[in-house]
This record gives sequence, structure tokens and C-alpha cells, in this order.
Amino acid sequence: MIWAQARNGVIGDAGTMPWHLPEDLKHFSRTTKGSPVVMGRRTWESFPPTFRPLPGRTNIVITSDDSFADEGALRTGTLDEALDQAAATLVTGADDSSVPSAPSTPGTSSAPSAPSAPGTPGAPGSPMIWVIGGGRVYREAMDRADLLVVTEIDLEIDGDTTAPTIPADLRLTATDPEPAVAVPDPGTTHPASAIAGPEPSAGPPEPSAAGPEPSIADSAWHTSRTGIRYRILTYRR
Repeated sequence: MIWAQARNGVIGDAGTMPWHLPEDLKHFSRTTKGSPVVMGRRTWESFPPTFRPLPGRTNIVITSDDSFADEGALRTGTLDEALDQAAATLVTGADDSSVPSAPSTPGTSSAPSAPSAPGTPGAPGSPMIWVIGGGRVYREAMDRADLLVVTEIDLEIDGDTTAPTIPADLRLTATDPEPAVAVPDPGTTHPASAIAGPEPSAGPPEPSAAGPEPSIADSAWHTSRTGIRYRILTYRR
């Protein structure tokens, strides 16, 4: 799944995003292009008519309204139906992707490499299912998602739609930009310890760790050309 949220969890207000962050719009487009996107009707209607359907993607809309027949949208009545329809496009290669893939749980991510604006780790254009909103659909799909790509925006803002709670089994695996690495000041090293080295251990040496997990608290920020700070957080099961 993929979304953008303010620091206080707001993702929308009155059917719109209450911020202007062009870099994130480009990131969203690059990340989801070539894959089916699943959304609720309100999310579909939040896109200006000139921008829907989202190009290069199969647009699947969940709605209970049997009369819904917007051009460029595949109507489904439930999330299960939407995911089945999305999986079918992956198997048949119906989306604009170079290599058909087996069905994936919603939110398995790919992203651009070295784009003009930062993205998530992975290869561009890989086919997968993306759930793109809104709040109710995110919450319903959360138990099935194996990857979340969340743009956190450094704002506290009012809104009527909030992001879902991220469960503990979805762990933060990457931040963009990466946390700054603190380099010890050589002047703080005690001369004796520099010569003698570490004290001998009473037991076998501890295995080296793979390194600390990413930390939201330590993550740096990008700054948009609009002056808003933001960062991209990746969670995986």
C-alpha cells in the first residue's frame, strides 16, 4: 500500500490532500505505474477528471453503486473482488509492465532507482498490486499488505481522513533519506584504549551484528521546492 500523511496521521480533508508536494506526486506516479491500483470510489473521485484514469495503470474502483460506470475504471463491489481483478491483470500482463508476475498481496512495492525526486528501494516498473486509498480501504487491506510505502510530511494539519494504524509485524526497513551516521570524533578517544585495544573477553567473541535497524527518529528529511519537509518510510512483513 502507498500513502502520504502528515505527522499527526492526516491523509486528506474534504476529498483532497491538504498540502502541495509535487515531489511526492512524482514518487507516487513512478512507484505505481505499470501496476494495477485499487481504490475506493471517493479516492477515484478525488482525482481531477483530466487525471483519471491514472495512466499506465489498471484503475480498479470499489463501490457498492451498481450504476457506477466511469470510463477507465473497473468497478468491483468488494476488496476481495478488487484484488482478484488486480491479480488477473498481473497474470495476463494487462498492465504496462515488461514482465508478468504472479499475484502479490497488496502493497508489494517497487520504486525508482536514483530518480530526480527520492523514491523507494527497488526496480522501476515491476508489476504488483497497489492499494491507494482511502482510509477505509487501507484499514480493510492492512492485514493482507506485505509492504507499505509511506511519505511522512513534516506538518501538523487538520483533516477528516487519517492513516491506518501500522501493526507491529510491519517493520520499518528503510528510510529515504537514510539516517545520518554519526562519526566519532578522534579527539575523544582515550590514548590508552587506542594503544591497548579492547579488554579481553571471558568468553567467545560475540557475532557481529548486521547493523541497527532504521529509526524514524534519526531519519533526515528532504525539502520540497515548496518548502515542506518530507521523508519516505518503507515497512515490510
